[in-house]
Amino acid sequence: MSSTNTAAPHLPPMQASERWLLRACLLLPLATLVLFFGVPMLAIAWRSLVQDTGGIGWGNYAALLDTPGVWRALANSLLLGAVTTAVTLVLAFVVAFGLERTCMPGRRFVAGALALPMLAPSLVLGLGLIFLLGRNGIVGKLLGVRPEIYGFWGLLIADVLYALPQAVLIVRTALRQGDARQFVEDYAAKGNCCIGTTAEAIAYIQDLLDRSGGFGTFLLLGGEPLEHGGGF
Repeated sequence: MSSTNTAAPHLPPMQASERWLLRACLLLPLATLVLFFGVPMLAIAWRSLVQDTGGIGWGNYAALLDTPGVWRALANSLLLGAVTTAVTLVLAFVVAFGLERTCMPGRRFVAGALALPMLAPSLVLGLGLIFLLGRNGIVGKLLGVRPEIYGFWGLLIADVLYALPQAVLIVRTALRQGDARQFVEDYAAKGNCCIGTTAEAIAYIQDLLDRSGGFGTFLLLGGEPLEHGGGF
């Protein structure tokens, strides 16, 4: 009985130009990251330690912690982040499963519509929600009501819409490459919104990163307008 040789094919050694190209592809993005992210962050950290008297210490941080409302703002941010992440993961799985594992009509339209929030900054998304769901928005005029979009619920809607497309892409990739039945069983066994699979963990981290960078919606929807009864 003959046996077949399953050894991996021998790869030719890399030439000097290929090694330099590989180093450039690794070092140039790393240097850009350090220059445009690491250096400014270090400068901000250093400035935060410089006190008004010129000395170095933790006085600025102590004053910040004593600022009225800072702990309430922290609690609101954590609550908004947790609720947004949970809602986004559940909706992302439902949408991704419908796109990958069903024959629902309009799949191309849904996939195209999901790409729109990724093409626009969060400021545009916030303005769109105000024009649509604001006190004088389209929905309010059609229904004869004045929706309250400012505050927690408006931020929740905006954050979910902002993070949903990227979460859907991650879960769709997992569904496309893995076994559908096993994925659904694992997802259901963990409560549908808990982190259990690699795709869920990546989507969770991506959502938290999105929350740290989408300041436009917070500026537009995070509080009351200048006039309590006015505005959109």
